Amino acid sequence: PPDPEAQDVTGTERGGVAPRGEGGNGGPRRGGGIARGGLRVLLVDEEPRAGGARLDLPDDAAPLPSPDAAVTFLARASAVATYANGTLVLHENRPVLVHAPVRVFATGCHESVGTFAQNDLPGVVTARAFARALSHGVLLGERIVLAGDGPYTASILRALDGMKASVTRLPPGCTFDADGGRAVKKVTYTAPNSRARSVACDLLVVDDAPSSAYELAGQAGAGLAWDTSRRCFVPQSDEDGVTLARGVYVTGSLRLGMVAHSAREEDGRRVAARALGDLRQLHPEEAL
Repeated sequence: PPDPEAQDVTGTERGGVAPRGEGGNGGPRRGGGIARGGLRVLLVDEEPRAGGARLDLPDDAAPLPSPDAAVTFLARASAVATYANGTLVLHENRPVLVHAPVRVFATGCHESVGTFAQNDLPGVVTARAFARALSHGVLLGERIVLAGDGPYTASILRALDGMKASVTRLPPGCTFDADGGRAVKKVTYTAPNSRARSVACDLLVVDDAPSSAYELAGQAGAGLAWDTSRRCFVPQSDEDGVTLARGVYVTGSLRLGMVAHSAREEDGRRVAARALGDLRQLHPEEAL
């Protein structure tokens, strides 16, 4: 990362930091829990408002959580690097070096279309990208093939009900390839114990299990381990989100995967309570 001493460092904060990604149910909850404990908290999110993955669910009508009034919410910002006890945040094209005795990482997951022939054709998109477009009233295709059964499939199907689009769901466990010239034209798939079949389309939506966005937590010193069930590396932590690095915690889908929103919210509360308790033990003399 760039040398923060050589940059226009526009601000510093002390408190708990939840860099980027999941200002959804968990981010505001965990930040608010720490802030109500008497600490200064900076919640960093790349979106213009809190919501995390819920911003991309086209049929989610439940009210989105708002950051606690005691939390400083830095919207349209990205935590790009973290080291020692500092986190480099870019906000409005200016770097902010944040110093905090506690850093809570809720960076969520990465979505991918997976590996198959011609997966880079125009018209091949992740389910989250397609869901985000739907949530803004944009239908990206009219003959849609939906592959996988990840966290966005059910919401997408409910949102498409009644729209002028045909949807073909590929069978569970099948292999598939995309085909086309300048854009996807058809998908060829093979279900278990079946022969290959093809279906014409102008859009292939892939809803595969997302991978943990572990990079920042790893930079902060959290140990990483391969999770066979999730097929990705995840930060090592105990049930309270405590990692191998002092003052570094992980929570939400970063460590749990795309479980229910309520489960991520409860995890945020638990991690916030643990972080607050640990910080008070480590710095009882400081009025942070």
